[in-house]
Amino acid sequence: MHTTKIVCTLGPATGSRETIAALAEAGMALARCNASHGSTDERATLIERVRDVDAATEPAVATLLDLPGPEIRTAPLDEPIDLATGSTIRFVESETATPEEVGLSTSITGVEPGDRVLLDDGRIETTVAEREGSAVRAR
Repeated sequence: MHTTKIVCTLGPATGSRETIAALAEAGMALARCNASHGSTDERATLIERVRDVDAATEPAVATLLDLPGPEIRTAPLDEPIDLATGSTIRFVESETATPEEVGLSTSITGVEPGDRVLLDDGRIETTVAEREGSAVRAR
């Protein structure tokens, strides 16, 4: 028999011990903490509260710390770059950007053809077509 598990993402509006206890009482099986937001101390406090509630609750409430993936910053742009579907763009480690070449804040030597490169918080997806030395060309 399959059972449904309720996952709740905790944050400022749901981070009090009372709210966490109410969520557990309502059926929360897993408390998710998004590590992309807040400080380490805030996350530690939140996890401590979940553990306190878990110790006093049946069934158990699990905790998930959702770690962010790598965030690479693009070089400052003088003007927006229009990237049409199917067009290509070159990524390099650099502090400058042009419509043809976007500078990134870190090396991309580990990126290989076929890898996805997401832009604008994932709203734009490109796929690496080829490596060009320390640069990559994506479509």
